[in-house]
Amino acid sequence: MDMKRKKKIVMFLPNLNKGGAEKISLLILNKLSDQLFEKHLIIFNKIGNNSKNINKNINIINLNNPRLLSNSIKIVKILVSNSYDVVFSSFYHINIFLGFLKFFLNFKLVIRESNDPDQIIKNHPYSIILSFLYGFFYPKADKIILPAKYLKKRFKKFLILNSKMNVIYNPVYGRGLKNIYKKKTYYSAIGRLIYQKGFDNLIKIVNDSSIKRLLIIGSGIEKKNLIKLANSKKIKFISETNPKNYILKSKALIFSSRWEGMPNILLESLMHGTKIISLSRIESVQELKKMVKKNSIYFVKKSNFNKFINKFSNNKNYNNKNLLPREFEIEFAIKKYQRVLY
Repeated sequence: MDMKRKKKIVMFLPNLNKGGAEKISLLILNKLSDQLFEKHLIIFNKIGNNSKNINKNINIINLNNPRLLSNSIKIVKILVSNSYDVVFSSFYHINIFLGFLKFFLNFKLVIRESNDPDQIIKNHPYSIILSFLYGFFYPKADKIILPAKYLKKRFKKFLILNSKMNVIYNPVYGRGLKNIYKKKTYYSAIGRLIYQKGFDNLIKIVNDSSIKRLLIIGSGIEKKNLIKLANSKKIKFISETNPKNYILKSKALIFSSRWEGMPNILLESLMHGTKIISLSRIESVQELKKMVKKNSIYFVKKSNFNKFINKFSNNKNYNNKNLLPREFEIEFAIKKYQRVLY
């Protein structure tokens, strides 16, 4: 890899909210070497709490419009006038649009898929059209970064070359982390309160269980419905964008998503030594279970949930050390990102 000159890289973000894809994208941009990259960031709409997490040497262009189509002409003008070497995005609608622009403009396009495309397509109101767009424009990318190995199977049907696909696990930690909390008083479930996260199923199971206290941390369009569904004596809802302290004090994180690419909340929990009880057997969590330390992730069926919780709750010896392998270390991941992006 010739690293004699700085490459001009631009990353696209729809906003500065604290979602998983936004968080990982900014972490990558911040950590890329300043000796190798001149860094730029295009934001559709500067809403959200992540602005303070952007390094000062990153040039920010705010388009002041949340809609991709409304920004399309502005984006073309910016790309033409700035001659970026590398264009990078982690959001499927932006990825598709940039794949379209590759027909007309010359730049290296690196896209990251942050979710499971099969599920995105299946749950989209225009699934047939979206499937066509994926199949037609994703192959135009020079490189595709995937946060899990199983996603390679998803993209083979779009006739994407194996050499274009790079698996890089989401970076979530540096060295020397330790959870100092010894006393754990509750279970937690964390994420946006939307259909994908499966909180409706979780609540039904917990309502009938021996769990005394579950905190559901997050906000979203399903919140009112979920509150109606929940037994208020044992389930409490908390709107919080930085759930770290709740993770640290949890007996375990209960996971219920219907689909995910590679769920960051599980990675963050395991990083802090908080174990996972998963009601979901999606492929990303199965892959993660094979990688992490033994007895870090438990798959539990609805029929066996209460029996498992009774046994798990009696365990007072909580292991507070990082449960993730080094593939999830920031330093490890960034070296791989730099090789792909440069």
